[in-house]
Amino acid sequence: MERLIVFALLFLLPTQLAYHFWPQFAYVHGLRIDYLSPAIYLTDVLILLLIPYLIKRLRFKKLKLNRSVLIILIPAILVVLLNVVFAQSHTTALLKWLSIFKFTLLGFYFYLADLPRLRKTIISALSLSLVTFVSIGLIQFVLQRTIGGPLYYLGERSFTSQTPGIALMSLFGKSLMRAYSTFSHPNSFAGFVVVTLFILLSLVRQKINTLPKSIFVAFISVLVSLFLTLSLNAIICTFFVVVLWFVLNNFPKLVRKVKVLLPTLLISFSFFFGAISLMLPQNILLRQTYKERVVLAGQAVEVFVKRPALGVGLNNFFTVTKNVQPPHNIYLIVLAETGLFGVLIVFLLLSKLFNRKLNNYLLLALVFVLLTSLFDHYWFTLQQNELIFSVLLGLSVRNYNIRNNKDE
Repeated sequence: MERLIVFALLFLLPTQLAYHFWPQFAYVHGLRIDYLSPAIYLTDVLILLLIPYLIKRLRFKKLKLNRSVLIILIPAILVVLLNVVFAQSHTTALLKWLSIFKFTLLGFYFYLADLPRLRKTIISALSLSLVTFVSIGLIQFVLQRTIGGPLYYLGERSFTSQTPGIALMSLFGKSLMRAYSTFSHPNSFAGFVVVTLFILLSLVRQKINTLPKSIFVAFISVLVSLFLTLSLNAIICTFFVVVLWFVLNNFPKLVRKVKVLLPTLLISFSFFFGAISLMLPQNILLRQTYKERVVLAGQAVEVFVKRPALGVGLNNFFTVTKNVQPPHNIYLIVLAETGLFGVLIVFLLLSKLFNRKLNNYLLLALVFVLLTSLFDHYWFTLQQNELIFSVLLGLSVRNYNIRNNKDE
């Protein structure tokens, strides 16, 4: 039964079938804001079904919290409580923290999962899911509209290349709709498939030149999706990750140094970008999408300055600024909504994670997530990406042997 639940959950990760609630706090300027809407997803139900197996493994493992974990865990719980208490909208902050708790449970399940027994199930589910949902994106691109029908219940929205606000790409002088599949934006779709591929590679024991056909099909699917989505953020970050893979295989000592410095570099760059955004003139000549990102980054810093210690509360950026979009930088979101204490905890968690001996492919996936988080927010705001990120984190904190990809 456990295998069936895991297969169903992983296959359905790209879907967003859910029942949404629309209380008053989910509206800004009379507009419904998806990020603020409490929702019960089909994938949430499947996560709930995995909890008995998680509890069973917790009893079997008899995990002990060492001193280093408690040093982070106890302050983190305190920050969560204070963040909710002092939030402008207590309900909004509490719901987001409960959502994070849900994803933490999922990550913890894959941390404790019987991976040797579930390995084939995970590979089959993720491979089939990747090919299926990339195929949906390909058909959308060919038709230049969404497919409709039963796909609506998987999260596909109804629109065409002529719908206002739809993400377009220019090909041979013609504007074409970028592929959405069942995601809310092509960028979210692109990030999801890249991380999924790295997770698959981490689970396959063969060398790269002897991979099974299903993995090669998944690899081709990812390349196709990057073209169909034309997500510059995902494409550029994938290039950097490929370079890192080369360095990883030839200069392992250099990689160890980069791992130590990476959390500091990413957080520092984000703060610097936010501060510079405040200094730029309002009439600066930029494309509207880029200008919007600059403005949101500056507003995140302004919100932080008002509440520097604990922030304004998770998901309260919308409430405070009355914007309908969050900053396109997760580190700035954390800064504005959880303050210096929240950023410090994130820094400590990242540092502890990167100090571990990680499977090479999972390391590349983590770096990809952290890099794309500089210029987009979907790893923190959209269910599908948060789910695959939770799976990635759960697998990453396991003890992996880098050479043969087996649990130690």
